[in-house]
Amino acid sequence: MTIAAINHVLIDDAGVARLDGTRMKVIHLVKEMLARQLSPQQLRETFPHLSLAQIHAALSYYYDHQSVVDAEIQRELIEFDSEKARAEITPGREKLRKLGHRP
Repeated sequence: MTIAAINHVLIDDAGVARLDGTRMKVIHLVKEMLARQLSPQQLRETFPHLSLAQIHAALSYYYDHQSVVDAEIQRELIEFDSEKARAEITPGREKLRKLGHRP
């Protein structure tokens, strides 16, 4: 059930912002933009199933709620690093480390 709609962005019951007509969360688009420093047009090329209007709406939502979205991204990074630190060292990971990779 949708609680609110902001142009092409829907906020679900859990408070998660998603692009209307898709399963994509706004935070996923934002993380891609930030990680790869992509313009809206480059995001459109990366995600051809999204319209440029949807992308601009997602970015508008992000800039209107930047501190909240940035805090969620930071929380996800901390959680990922914590899980990675607790992960077992498997033979495959050990082999990659010996080859100079940091799995």
